[in-house]
Amino acid sequence: MRTGNVVRAIEIFGNHAGGPLVDRQSERPTLIAHGGRQGTDMQIISRAEAKAKGPKRYFTGKPCKCGHVAERQVLNATCVDCQRAANKKSRLKKSAARRR
Repeated sequence: MRTGNVVRAIEIFGNHAGGPLVDRQSERPTLIAHGGRQGTDMQIISRAEAKAKGPKRYFTGKPCKCGHVAERQVLNATCVDCQRAANKKSRLKKSAARRR
């Protein structure tokens, strides 16, 4: 593999630093989600359509308030990555309280 291809892949897919995945040539988020089902091409669908069809998650292709381009929960429109971070923070807080 040539070095140019590796650099291009990093530009497209990000460096796993937690930020949104952005194609540097067009400066638009790619259709590859950072969380949830990472690496799959997901169909962009609205929350209303997802509610009608019945899945628990949907993908808008737009970044959340924290910049994640990931699936969202139909129930409350929460970004999967934001929910994962909140769960981790809660677990750490509980384990710290148990150690006291």
